[in-house]
Amino acid sequence: MKNKLMIPMLALALAFAACSSETPTPPANGSGKLSLRTALTGEVAEVIARAQSNLPNELIPQEEALQLHIEGSYTDKTGTTAYNRTWTTLSDFRLENPDFEAGDYSTALQRYNNRYTASLSYGDPAAEGEGKAAFAGQSEEFSIYAGNTANNEVRVPVKLVNSCFTFAVGEWLLNYFTDVAFTIHTAQSDFEFCPTTTDPSALIFVRAGQPLSFSGTAVKKQTGVEVRFPKTTLGAGNTAPQTKYAITVEYAEAGGGALRISFNDSFTEVEGVDVELNPDEN
Repeated sequence: MKNKLMIPMLALALAFAACSSETPTPPANGSGKLSLRTALTGEVAEVIARAQSNLPNELIPQEEALQLHIEGSYTDKTGTTAYNRTWTTLSDFRLENPDFEAGDYSTALQRYNNRYTASLSYGDPAAEGEGKAAFAGQSEEFSIYAGNTANNEVRVPVKLVNSCFTFAVGEWLLNYFTDVAFTIHTAQSDFEFCPTTTDPSALIFVRAGQPLSFSGTAVKKQTGVEVRFPKTTLGAGNTAPQTKYAITVEYAEAGGGALRISFNDSFTEVEGVDVELNPDEN
């Protein structure tokens, strides 16, 4: 039975607030300060066991390390002005504590004439390897209020944007083969494994939207014959964001050199496949 885990989107609640909400009539125009509060969770729900777990703590970014990007525009009597700013970290943003222009207040719209979006990100989604988790998310459009007229709360859903996998071998394979050397291939990387136990590997993060493939060699203990397993694509499609693939290689049948590869996801529900390889032996 394959384990299926689901990982919820990592949600960052961003509360952008003016100093108070006691002014009964909004000013005609002006600027406002943004107070940013974040709540970051790495919770993972295990569907089959109905248990809760978390990504390893070292893979979950600290909120101060998140990059913030805010863009938008505001309109006043002089026209429309675009806004586009990036802060390398939230710590930088909080130290600066910048003003955001609200533009003119529109009585017809019952809001200030501006629109902004906030984006948060961490890591490089194209980077591949252990510990290379990348996250990103963008808010819906929101308005800034001038002076002390109102509070704004903006939610930014932040989620894992790359894929990841673990690699493991079964007990029967280790009983039947020695000198095991397997490789998982992506479009840009090769990850080599020489397992001596059935423990799964660490999480390996890879770019989403590409196929994974498998190849390798092993020596049959009984005969000393080296068996080569040709490069074979795993699954029927490309890797998906927010998805962990549990790749397990096991010995398939007695007296032959066949391997069975289970290719199961365990963060989101993507159908897994079995690939059985029967290489020719000399």
